[in-house]
Amino acid sequence: MPGDKAQGIPPVPSHWKLPRSHPLLGSIPRWSFQGLCLISVHRPSMEHHWKSKCDETEWFKHMNEMVGQLNNSNVACGLLLATTSVFLTTPPPMQSVLNYATTSSYVLALVSFAHALGGILTGTAVIAIYQSCERDWTREVLTATRLRLCLILLLMAWPSISLFLSIVFLMASMLTAVLAPSLAWLQAAVGLELVLWTWTLPAFIFCTSPLRNQRCDQQAESARLTPPPHDSQRSNSDGIQECLEPGSLP
Repeated sequence: MPGDKAQGIPPVPSHWKLPRSHPLLGSIPRWSFQGLCLISVHRPSMEHHWKSKCDETEWFKHMNEMVGQLNNSNVACGLLLATTSVFLTTPPPMQSVLNYATTSSYVLALVSFAHALGGILTGTAVIAIYQSCERDWTREVLTATRLRLCLILLLMAWPSISLFLSIVFLMASMLTAVLAPSLAWLQAAVGLELVLWTWTLPAFIFCTSPLRNQRCDQQAESARLTPPPHDSQRSNSDGIQECLEPGSLP
């Protein structure tokens, strides 16, 4: 961020940047931090949000965006909470087709209910804390170290994680209930439905990954624009040597 100093914004702290490769763990810390940033603030790094911690207008803009995202997560968790409550409190109308009263299906639905409830509680708490925090206190206290920053990001990401887990466990509960009866046509329909949904995550990862050629072009462009070191010194020394050559003296 070369223009930060000119705009009065301090440089990004080292603990806000992506961690370097670990000698033992390799790139695992870097990938973990990127995943945490992607889930919590929907960016692959935190450098984009550093400006919001140094400017009051950007801070309110960032806070409104995060509160809106957490509210959406709370609404989705509320819908899942109501859905799982129906499965937990009502008997199945057709046990031969969808018997979700079995032990395995009921336990999975109960776990889904717990994650949806936890997502609402965490999301509401994060919204209350976020709206009451001041910008300077957030920068100097909440995110003062790498550990604190990761814990805050984990708290911000936990509603989305709970929502995802609630959906997964509810789907597992329904799959257990559907696959329990020996109905070939129903099992085939469920398998086809799963195939239709499995392509979404690989497609999302593929579309959000930067192109290799684009990265190479950016590196080549930055290398071309960056002057090689000691060029001026080398040219000056060459000129001095030319002046000191015997044939160049008058």
